[in-house]
Amino acid sequence: MIRSTPTTVRQQDDFSRESLSSLDHIFAYYEYLAYISKWDVKKMGRMRYLESRIPHPLFNYVYGHPSLMSAQDMEKFKVIFGSIPYTWIISSKKSKILQPFIQAFHLEKTITNKCVHFDLNDQLMMPSLREVTDLKLVHVQNHSEMTTFDRISSVCFHHEPGMQQEFMRGYIHSGFKNSTMKLYLFVYQGEPVGITSTFSLDGTLGLYGGSILPQARYQGIASAMLVQFIDRAKKEGYEKLACQLLPVAMPFVSRFSPREDDTVETYTLSKIFMR
Repeated sequence: MIRSTPTTVRQQDDFSRESLSSLDHIFAYYEYLAYISKWDVKKMGRMRYLESRIPHPLFNYVYGHPSLMSAQDMEKFKVIFGSIPYTWIISSKKSKILQPFIQAFHLEKTITNKCVHFDLNDQLMMPSLREVTDLKLVHVQNHSEMTTFDRISSVCFHHEPGMQQEFMRGYIHSGFKNSTMKLYLFVYQGEPVGITSTFSLDGTLGLYGGSILPQARYQGIASAMLVQFIDRAKKEGYEKLACQLLPVAMPFVSRFSPREDDTVETYTLSKIFMR
């Protein structure tokens, strides 16, 4: 088991680059979550798995740069992964050579995301957007706001109430004063309608775990929030803003001149494999 801060992540071979890619930034975000909440992060070859044991794949991750394992290791980890719902995050660049690995663990593809970043040193042209009035960003700083964050997460990601609060327990125990990671609510016309989290490392601000309640979608809220975060990141001196997006969101994001780094394929264990 390892307990990593983002600093120690940068020193390990798995993430050794002059500047973290958008994908590696996500991996560092998971390790930071594990560090502050004291979740186990264990190694499996050149992959890692974050194990909270909260019974939902949103809160248990297998990630990293996978390499082939021995048959003995395969059997060992089948026992582990057959009892807990995990989300497996694999770069599409590796997915073809990892087909035996994917088949051995009976993984089923659930979603494909684009890893993109915005170079804030460029003169980003902010597109003209339909104005969304009475919309504000609220930094989660107390238990009431955290309960609202959890409620919205439970609706958007289909988990039981309370699970997100348990997963973010390190953030709560910090007194909501963590400068590396922050949680936000999107409040529209006085009602909380969306959530996201930010993670700061190596001159990059990452936006992760964002979603909007179904009844508040298609009203320009996501676009307006992205503009706010880009503007805020530039003012605070960040070099990049990174995020993961569904392919269907790429046409809208193209207006902000993103740079696509990778495509991430997300898998979960098939039901026939779960015990």
